Amino acid sequence: MPKTLTVGEVLTHGETVSAFVSSVLTGLASGKYAKEIAITEQLLTEAGIAVPQFALAEKAFKIFLWINKTTAPAGRIVPDGQGGWVPESNSRYDPKTGEFL
Repeated sequence: MPKTLTVGEVLTHGETVSAFVSSVLTGLASGKYAKEIAITEQLLTEAGIAVPQFALAEKAFKIFLWINKTTAPAGRIVPDGQGGWVPESNSRYDPKTGEFL
């Protein structure tokens, strides 16, 4: 029988996943994964020659990257204390205390 998770364990896992996803998205926007993006685009382009769905996937991938780059905050993101994440430059966040004003 599978282990039953506690609410605390689920919340901790959620915070970990949220932090990871936020880190990846801001990394994508800042160019941290430029090499990986170039390889993925090349693979999708080449696969799109034989299978048209890959060409559509390449276009969708480029749109996703553009949206991410135009909406992702510059710099570090921090927990907002309510289960979300905000840019460290948020005027309500005090980086000295790690709390919101």
